[in-house]
Formats: sequence, structure tokens, C-alpha cells
Amino acid sequence: NTTARYALCKAKRGDEETFATKSKSIAILVGEALVGRAYAQKHEQFVPDACALTYDEFPRLHIAREFGIRSIGVVPYEGGVLEFGTDEQWLSMPGVKGVLDREAKLKAACDASGAVYALFWKEDEGRLSVAARYNTPVRVWTCKATRGDGETFATKSQTMSMLVGQGLVGRVFATKGEEFVSDTSALSADRFP
Repeated sequence: NTTARYALCKAKRGDEETFATKSKSIAILVGEALVGRAYAQKHEQFVPDACALTYDEFPRLHIAREFGIRSIGVVPYEGGVLEFGTDEQWLSMPGVKGVLDREAKLKAACDASGAVYALFWKEDEGRLSVAARYNTPVRVWTCKATRGDGETFATKSQTMSMLVGQGLVGRVFATKGEEFVSDTSALSADRFP
């Protein structure tokens, strides 16, 4: 769940439940329903309106209706199935495979290094912006406990862009080199925007 979706559900319901948390209690057999078919057939599945399905087609229909979930996509991924959805109606399934690979690599970078976040910056017309991000679950929990809003350095960075050559990320992108900063608090705003 996104931070915004989590907050919306909590405000509407007054509890910590979401479609994802309630779905944890449902077992789905291989080959059955949306997720089971995607796993068995090793093929993505897309439903533009989950609430139009029957209980046989979608055993979590009552949960989808409870949380207003409309469109759902499922993609076989790393020996399992990734499911994602929205309370809006999608006309087609968004392409997520490239993003999944990036986010898996970002998680692997955090796991291997002990970092609490990782960002993938992408260039578009001379500007760099965050195309994928990852925070460790512990970092998300810590930020939520201390800040109260669920924002992290990575989520805030996702709202920024910078020119190629500007700041730490822009310089590394432009020079194809490496830089290491042991203490960002010692940097000036022009070096670390």
C-alpha cells in the first residue's frame, strides 16, 4: 500500500486494515482464481473491474468491494506472483516489469550494503529524476514513528529533479564516476541539493 492509500483507509475505517492485509488470510490454490492462474500459466492477468467478477472467479470479491478495489493486475515474478491494483478503473494493465527489476536491484543493493534506502535516477531531456526507489521496512517504520507521516528521504527525493551535472547525483551521472559522502550534514546545498 502507498502511504496515501494506507492513510485513506485508516481515516475511513478507523483501523489498520487494507485490502492487502485482509488478503493475507485467504489461501488460493495453484491454477485457481486470478493469482493461481497467473502462477500456473506463468502469464500476467488483468481485470479492469474486479467487482464485476463472480466469487468463483475472484474469492476475495467481498474484500475488494469492502475496500473499493476496481482494477487488478497480476504478474508472475521471481517464483511467485506480484499483484497490484487500484480503486480507479484502468483500461489496460500498466507496464511494471522493468520497474520490478529495478526495485529488486535496489532492494538487493540495500541488503548487500546495509543501506536503508536506494534510488534509481533516470535522465530525461537533461534532467534527472527518481524512476524507482526502495526503503527497508525498518526505515519506513522508523520514519513513520518519528515523523508521523510515513515520508522518507527516498519518497521526498522522488518529488525532485536536477540538471545533469548538478549536485552529487548529477555530477556522478555526468562524469560516470563515483563519489562517497560519509556525512551529508557537512555538505552545502549546492553540493547536495
